[in-house]
Amino acid sequence: MEPILMILVFMKWLQEKPAMFLPTSWQDLPNLKQDLAELNDDEIFPIAHTIGKWCSKHNLGEALSKDTDWMEVAEPLDDNSRFPDDIENPLELLCQLISQQYQVLAGDR
Repeated sequence: MEPILMILVFMKWLQEKPAMFLPTSWQDLPNLKQDLAELNDDEIFPIAHTIGKWCSKHNLGEALSKDTDWMEVAEPLDDNSRFPDDIENPLELLCQLISQQYQVLAGDR
């Protein structure tokens, strides 16, 4: 799996497929955010590794792999070593998306 695509898929889940985190994994999103906040946003692999580990822990690893493979074919990036130009600070954006989705899902409970 390409690390950039893995991160983009996870962001897409947060924005477009929040049901991926139901019924229980949503409760652990703050821990993921905390783990990510400790990373350097210039280092793509540790961000992807942290997301992959979290997804595996919550039985989402296979879905992440499948969606990443699909995105690689359906929406290929020109350069898999960097984020698209419209994402200026990926780690900050990811942490914001996690916080927002956690609040939405917590509000539904």
